[in-house]
Amino acid sequence: MSRFYQNGGHIGVAGGAGDFPVGDVITSYTSSGTHSPNGAPTADVLVVAGGGGGGEDVGGGGGAGGYRVLSTHPMPANDISVTVGAGGAKNGTVGANSVFASASSPITSTGGGGGGNYPNGDGDAGGSGGGGSGHPGAGQTTAGGAASPSGQGNVGGASGPIANTPALLTTGGGGGGSAAVGGAGAFSPEESKTAGGAGTPNTISGSNVTYGVGGSGASDGGSPVASGAANTGNGADAAGNEGSRAGLSADDGGIGGSGVVVVKELDHNAITSGIFNMNSCFRAIVAGNWPT
Repeated sequence: MSRFYQNGGHIGVAGGAGDFPVGDVITSYTSSGTHSPNGAPTADVLVVAGGGGGGEDVGGGGGAGGYRVLSTHPMPANDISVTVGAGGAKNGTVGANSVFASASSPITSTGGGGGGNYPNGDGDAGGSGGGGSGHPGAGQTTAGGAASPSGQGNVGGASGPIANTPALLTTGGGGGGSAAVGGAGAFSPEESKTAGGAGTPNTISGSNVTYGVGGSGASDGGSPVASGAANTGNGADAAGNEGSRAGLSADDGGIGGSGVVVVKELDHNAITSGIFNMNSCFRAIVAGNWPT
């Protein structure tokens, strides 16, 4: 967990009623923990689940973890349990959910769907769905996983025979991303990939980070497999027989990126006895509301 304050400061009598955070307070959870509210009535909350693992062999890309942002979410006075979902394991494992367990209105994001494993593996449903595996048998197709529940991401790409091309040369479908569907598998030369769906940039943490990129589908012969980056909810790339890598054999898909929870408690103009919130004072002066 990391926490920092934005904007302003305090002025007042030393030893006054208490030290009160000023301006927006941002707390980022890269692992599970407990959030202690700072007294702000509302907060912007980002909840991203773990991304799905990439499919085995000529597999489909892992789907992105569910992506949810709630603005001016009501904040309770009591502590809140925070769960940060792990990324799905190699070879098409679904990612784990992330949860901001506010008692009155909990926020859950669903883990990304795993990519389909060769042969004939459909992508799993998830926050964003995993891509279907490549190289289905003649006349067959594989389906991309659904985005379920809706509103957290997009479907994974399907794969299958393309008109006038050999069925056994199609790539796996790309995993769905938080901002776009996964690419459909198609006839392609070796060493190619099918793109996963695009992610969503967000600055809630104080930095511009893109969350929820879908993993790429693989072709025979493949290209280097990438696991999802930590605390992004990215889906992992599928395998493509390109040789062993650190911790993964030649046929293994990558590991999904872990999720994240970010809480931005909004400046609530707090003024306590003996201490003035300078942001509040400035706004009051500009608005002509400063007491005389």
